[in-house]
Amino acid sequence: MIRLLVLAGILVLIFGCNSSSRELLVNGTTYQITHPPGTKEIESNIYVDERELNNIDYKEYLFWLGRTYGHDSNEYIEAQPDTTVWNLASEELQKNMRSYFDDMKYSSFPVVGINLSQGKKYTSWRTERVAEMILIMRGYIEISIEQNRETHFTIERYMTGKYKWTKKQAEKMLFPIYKIPTQTEWEKYILADVEEQIKSDKVFKGNSKLVKKGADLYNLKNKNKPKEMEGPKSRKGYGKTSKGLIHIIGNVSEMIFSEKKSMGGNWTMDLENIKKHKGETFKQANYYTGLRNICRWEEKILIRE
Repeated sequence: MIRLLVLAGILVLIFGCNSSSRELLVNGTTYQITHPPGTKEIESNIYVDERELNNIDYKEYLFWLGRTYGHDSNEYIEAQPDTTVWNLASEELQKNMRSYFDDMKYSSFPVVGINLSQGKKYTSWRTERVAEMILIMRGYIEISIEQNRETHFTIERYMTGKYKWTKKQAEKMLFPIYKIPTQTEWEKYILADVEEQIKSDKVFKGNSKLVKKGADLYNLKNKNKPKEMEGPKSRKGYGKTSKGLIHIIGNVSEMIFSEKKSMGGNWTMDLENIKKHKGETFKQANYYTGLRNICRWEEKILIRE
């Protein structure tokens, strides 16, 4: 019973739940929806993560993989972030960030040291876990901690009638599907009107310790300090764009659905050197690139075999 309560608590703690709802018409059916957990609505049925994926988010993923597949499984081992990426940073930054992923004080900081393949797998897992949470809360399936490699919840298992802990089978259902954005999607939905806001500097008020020219949108440093000494920042104390998004530019770069590029620049770069529309090279895990998901509600229909 305790393990069951812990599992339920983790689902609520990590993914949250937005109680406000509205109707969405999809393929002739009207569904009642809410904001997918962790996101802000950018336009109708287009949602973006409020902030970058954090260390605590990724730790929950690893916890689930270890419980479901085993700590000696390839799934668990291959998902581990590469903490040795900090060895390529300055000596001072290496000393400051030695326990970056493991130390609880960095829980709300962006996860780094993961590559695009790991990012895609996390995003798929996130879609399945949010779908599972939705069905549990609506009374369609039971909470189970007995799931394993062959029996754990997936949308496909549920929508083919093969999920073991089903209480009520839906003929069709709407689920929020998360993904890593393409460059076009990143520019359209995430970068959006940020450049115009930077010019006016009216939206980003508040944190007087940060230099202007973007104010608290940017993770810019005191000119007397080497800018690599501080590393990435958590969400605390930072303003939001007009769309409600945090750290679009200048905290950690954000991987996109491409093997060779990231967007948004990062704290190691001067504002003038951030290529907002061209992006930067991203071929492997490093200490300054993370990710942010976009999301849409999509209809899934029962497949009868």
